[in-house]
Amino acid sequence: MIVMVKRVEKPWGWEEFLVENEFYRIKRLHVNAGCRNSLQRHKEKVETLIYPDGKIVHVPPLKVHRIEAPPDKDLEVLEVSHGKDEDVERLEDDYGRTTKT
Repeated sequence: MIVMVKRVEKPWGWEEFLVENEFYRIKRLHVNAGCRNSLQRHKEKVETLIYPDGKIVHVPPLKVHRIEAPPDKDLEVLEVSHGKDEDVERLEDDYGRTTKT
């Protein structure tokens, strides 16, 4: 059984921290239909994104990436990562965010 550690509301949906320790973090990212998170990259953080269809995307440091839900359906993606969430550089954001979070 997975117990949620915490939930953080985002303008594009929400993220639930399922596991968080000194070695790795597992989050469930819920992106509302037609929404997307910021176009971003990380200096040191490493992510692996697991999509519902079984697609797995490895995101090494400095790789530019974004998650986008289809216009008619919410999307949930599991993120397994190592490194700090604060290590984010937003290159583009639909919600006017220019800083971390």
